[in-house]
Amino acid sequence: MSVFALSGFINGIFTLILGGFVFLKNPRSRINQSFGFVCLGLALWQIPYGFWQMAKTEIEAMFFLRLLMIGGAVAAYGFCWLNLEMVNLAREKKKNLIIFATITLICIFSYFSPYFIRGTISVGDFPYWPLAGPAVYFIIPWYLFVTGYGFYYLIKSFGQARVEQKQQIKYSLLALIALLLAGFNSM
Repeated sequence: MSVFALSGFINGIFTLILGGFVFLKNPRSRINQSFGFVCLGLALWQIPYGFWQMAKTEIEAMFFLRLLMIGGAVAAYGFCWLNLEMVNLAREKKKNLIIFATITLICIFSYFSPYFIRGTISVGDFPYWPLAGPAVYFIIPWYLFVTGYGFYYLIKSFGQARVEQKQQIKYSLLALIALLLAGFNSM
């Protein structure tokens, strides 16, 4: 097992445990629900990533590549939802969240077509590196927009936030930076 596969499994399992712990502390809390959703998305990204690294055929690699991208979609949408919950705007922006979820689901369905991933090539230590299809040039900016939308309202509310909320916003900023670095590192 490669270090990449092992890191995917460890990160995915840790993220599931963390998300489950926070969710189960108060399952009725919308912040806990949205945090759990983000963690689910990240785990759905990391665990298939580990399996992708261990794939023995292109068909197997393509299957896990598509699964891990579903995790990225769930995480991006969940991060937007979490940020809006943190600043008490999720109910007010519910219509936008529904539109975002609908477009995100359409994007997810495109993952199973050659318009998203048209094949793989061998690159360095990666025998099955994905070749982007034309849909990628819409989908990646879409996820950046969705993530940025929630983050915009988080930053906008920073000045009026209570001390504990300011700490949460700072942690959310760190999480976004880590998420973006991890995502761009995989491109």
